[in-house]
Amino acid sequence: MAAFRNVENADMPRSRKSRVNQSSVPSSCAWLARSRNLVHLWIVRMLVRESAIGGLCARYSPLLSELHLPCPENLKETAPLLADLAIVLRVMERRARSFRLGRVLQANLDLLNRRFGFSRVEQHALALAVLLMSDDLLYKVARCAEDSQNPYRQIASILGMPAAQVERALSPQGRLRKTGLIHLNNSGSPDHNLGLGMGRLRVLATRRLASVDEVFETVLRTAPSTTLCREDYAHIRPDFGFVANLLRESLRSQRAGVNILLHGSPGTGKTECSRLLAQEIDAPLFEVSFLDSDGDARYFFPRLRQAAAAQFLLRGRRSLLLFDEVDAIFNDGSDLFGKPTTAESSKAWVNELLESSPIPMIWTANRIYRMDPAFVRRFDLVIRMESPPLRQRERLLEKLCGDTLDSAQIRRFAQVRSATPAVMTRALDVVRRVECTDRPRAELLEAVLDGTLAAQGHASVQRSCRGLPAQDYDVSLCNADADLDAIAAGLAQTGKGRICLYGPPGTGKTAFGHWLAKTLDRPLVLKRASDIQSMWLGEMEKNLARAFEEAARDGAVLQIDEVDSFLQDRRGAERPWEISQTNEFLTQLESFDGVFIASTNLMDGLDRAALRRFDYKVRVDYMRPEQSLRMFRRMLQNWNIACEDDSVAGIARLSRLTPGDFAVVARRHGVVPFANASAVLDALCREVAMRTDAPRRIGFV
Repeated sequence: MAAFRNVENADMPRSRKSRVNQSSVPSSCAWLARSRNLVHLWIVRMLVRESAIGGLCARYSPLLSELHLPCPENLKETAPLLADLAIVLRVMERRARSFRLGRVLQANLDLLNRRFGFSRVEQHALALAVLLMSDDLLYKVARCAEDSQNPYRQIASILGMPAAQVERALSPQGRLRKTGLIHLNNSGSPDHNLGLGMGRLRVLATRRLASVDEVFETVLRTAPSTTLCREDYAHIRPDFGFVANLLRESLRSQRAGVNILLHGSPGTGKTECSRLLAQEIDAPLFEVSFLDSDGDARYFFPRLRQAAAAQFLLRGRRSLLLFDEVDAIFNDGSDLFGKPTTAESSKAWVNELLESSPIPMIWTANRIYRMDPAFVRRFDLVIRMESPPLRQRERLLEKLCGDTLDSAQIRRFAQVRSATPAVMTRALDVVRRVECTDRPRAELLEAVLDGTLAAQGHASVQRSCRGLPAQDYDVSLCNADADLDAIAAGLAQTGKGRICLYGPPGTGKTAFGHWLAKTLDRPLVLKRASDIQSMWLGEMEKNLARAFEEAARDGAVLQIDEVDSFLQDRRGAERPWEISQTNEFLTQLESFDGVFIASTNLMDGLDRAALRRFDYKVRVDYMRPEQSLRMFRRMLQNWNIACEDDSVAGIARLSRLTPGDFAVVARRHGVVPFANASAVLDALCREVAMRTDAPRRIGFV
């Protein structure tokens, strides 16, 4: 400032320093001295006080003509022009309050002021930020100004206002920055230090607006309605009614800092749930826009600013705010490279947004695995959104595609838990839009779903539907060392129990799970060891937990086949994760309040502590002769093949038969039908002979 005073007073008689007037202005600068445009005053302040004159002459000398200033013959010799401008500035400062902004900008600022009550300092700071983005001359002069380490002093110098007032207005706690209308950097030229949080605000300088909503139409958008109902979200916890009551009470009491986090896999209905909540409490729902004023997707940090601005804009309205897809804001860091997330880099600001927001806000995310616990604890409710339970999925599919699929097809597709409501809706829409008469709609729907599920890393429809109830299973043909009918009856009464089935392959252990689920009128969640095991450390434990949780949510019978793959005796464990896998299984089993079935072909070597936790350990062995004969006769009757006496005698002598052997032979008959009972018997003999545990003949043949 001392340098400025020296330049401003240079070559002036001492007796006239305090009496500068219009007549003392050099003729070369007379046009500026007569101007009443506030932008010109800001420009002259930057040219003189922020040393922008040198850069302007060197980089943008043609702009001097727009200011009606002479261009120095030697662009490096700017001292005479600077001295003349110092005199002009002295004259302009004497009547600084008479300077005005453009009519359009001033009218729009008055419009904002009537809504938000900005102070004079806030209005001028916002106007400067707007003009730096919309006035080419002001922007280029600002670029030529010297960098400053104190942006508050720099902006105060340009605005001609006390630095303390400017710092208070532009502080992080001030309304302009807290709401994201402007942003401030710590060092640089004025165009870098002061900027708009929303590019849309440039319109304030170019178009007369009729309402404030026109300014912020790219920040907020009214959420569309939804066709879903409360019953579609009967599975969420806390229940839907509780969440709606919390929001209703928050609006009634005008309590600040109410936040709800909905997270879960894509397509589980998080956004639709938010819209339904708004409809339930009869409050408009506004969504933070993904797009900027140019129609481009916003980056992560600007979206946080938009959320803060939206809170400011909606203050005083009875409404809800939806901040959708916040994964990138809370999960975009890297532990490996020490990169903080967007939210962590502005932790104090995000915490302030969570704690003091006047409008209840619903946040949605697909994953929150990296969210800082300090953020999580500031949410009133954190709700995990899962795919609906089986019966609820059936009801939803009936509503969505009752005109496209029959009841059996609906039950089949309902088994595909990974086909979330959004995925299923999109697939149905695709099938309905394409008329195809040569292929059934159900087949087309499965093909469309398989493509989406494979891209998401999920199993196909065919693989997911393996848990459908068995239609032809007869428990009386199962050679078990316990009364399976009695066990099923007991489980129907208690609703919980743990069964371990063991024995040779093909004896009907997996089929028993299907039959039991159908008998209990419950869905079946069937997992094989390959569904649970993982090459990643700790992932198998998570998969086990998910399997038990899925069964608990669906009220389903949980069956895990081939448990010998991971439930080995811990005393013989060689690696730490072998112990942790068994520990996790035991922990989940203890807390599971439902029906659980484990099956294995290899009983020896299972963990002793795990075996103690099973209510029943049932051996399912090879079929007894009378069972084999009864199943043989039933099969021949279904195929309209005469049952010959020799074949009956042969099947009675054949040991080590299993229901699985009959299933294989039945599939062969579907390819090439058998001619007679002897051919069926021969096929069964071959299946027994192929078994590795079949006894070998001793002696000469």
